[in-house]
Amino acid sequence: MIQSVCRVFGFASLGLGMIGLFRNHVLGLHMTPAHGALHIVSGALALFFAYAAPQGTRGFAMTFGSVFLTLGVLGFLAPNLMARLIGHGTGLSAEALLVDNLIHLMIAGFLLGAGLAADEAPARRGLRRA
Repeated sequence: MIQSVCRVFGFASLGLGMIGLFRNHVLGLHMTPAHGALHIVSGALALFFAYAAPQGTRGFAMTFGSVFLTLGVLGFLAPNLMARLIGHGTGLSAEALLVDNLIHLMIAGFLLGAGLAADEAPARRGLRRA
């Protein structure tokens, strides 16, 4: 299951990042090229773990879930800092970043929930221990 979560997150994040490179507003999000690039990197890492290194999927989900949780909370508590982190200048309020913050919190819940529900190390398919 954790591999499927990483696949879904990976493809969704890659798609959002690619769109964000060329459009400033996507589904209410405030995208910048830097913000888009960060989503591309996180999506590529998710897909790497999902397909090439499944033993790292739980660690990826827990780590990036924590990062997205921090970003979501920061967007409410320190919106100017959050705006700078995602490539905007200062002057964006928590209200202006509401959609960004809520999506970051939803991603955090998705990744952290999957990471907490996952086994410590996923079993390798086709291999049996003696």
